[in-house]
Amino acid sequence: MDSKIHCKISFNNDIRRISLTSLSFSSIEATIREIFKIPVSQNISIQYKDDENDLVTISSDIELSTAVELCSNQILRLFIVLPSSQPTNVQPPSLTPDLIQKVQTWRQKMRECRKSWKGSEEAKEAWRKRKEMWLKCNNPGYSFEMITENPGQGMRTFVIAEPGQEINHLLKLKNTGKNEWPLGTKLIRGGCKLRSKIVQSAESFPLPATKPGEIAEVQIALKAPNQPGCYPTVWCISLPDGQLIRRAVVKVKVPGLNCEEAKSRCGKFKNAVQTLVEMGFEKNHTLFKLLGKHKCDVNAVVEELTREKY
Repeated sequence: MDSKIHCKISFNNDIRRISLTSLSFSSIEATIREIFKIPVSQNISIQYKDDENDLVTISSDIELSTAVELCSNQILRLFIVLPSSQPTNVQPPSLTPDLIQKVQTWRQKMRECRKSWKGSEEAKEAWRKRKEMWLKCNNPGYSFEMITENPGQGMRTFVIAEPGQEINHLLKLKNTGKNEWPLGTKLIRGGCKLRSKIVQSAESFPLPATKPGEIAEVQIALKAPNQPGCYPTVWCISLPDGQLIRRAVVKVKVPGLNCEEAKSRCGKFKNAVQTLVEMGFEKNHTLFKLLGKHKCDVNAVVEELTREKY
């Protein structure tokens, strides 16, 4: 290819325009690396939009020739993308025969446990009661909205606290239903039992009688955990007869990591979770808790998960 062509090259919101007379894939790749200071060790993907407005990757002279033929107004528009790389903070554990045997034994025990639990009468009764309880939240005569500074938050609000800090947070709850909330109505704590003690609080707070359209204010007392993180607490309005009115979430955020350290820990955690899932473990609260306990040491987590009690 020896015809002159104008190129517009976009990379990270930076657009450059150049004119090339001799085009080949290797030469245009070298030019792109020189202009945008991209090292040779970094893989790049060169793309263009075809006549169907799809992003198409170029990796050879033939594909580059096709891109030139399809370019409009004699301007070839190229887009540079850096392929996403997986975090390398955590090395996969060596799969020794002993470790493989432990994983297989654990998976077999989990299958047997899940099968027997799902079929038990106690389990069926527990699920039935839980379903009935949350169906009560859908009574059209009773509803509420959480009034927040940012309307886009919906039924969620956030509190930022220092580790171990005691907080008094004001909630404003608007009665959007058709019926009045009588005296004896409470705001009660709900959510997952495994996480109920992470953020300490009373189990309920009284609400005043509230007519439709009125706003009830209630102060909830919370104690932030000692460890940095984001901790949700779930709340429902409970009428005197035990009927529940939808759910709202108050998240307690405890800062403690700078941006770079947080990114590093997040990548390490995600990689550890992916490794354990590929080994056959289920992604659940227990897995996350053990990863935190062992500081993302995959071998230590596998060792604890495959003990006799599991």
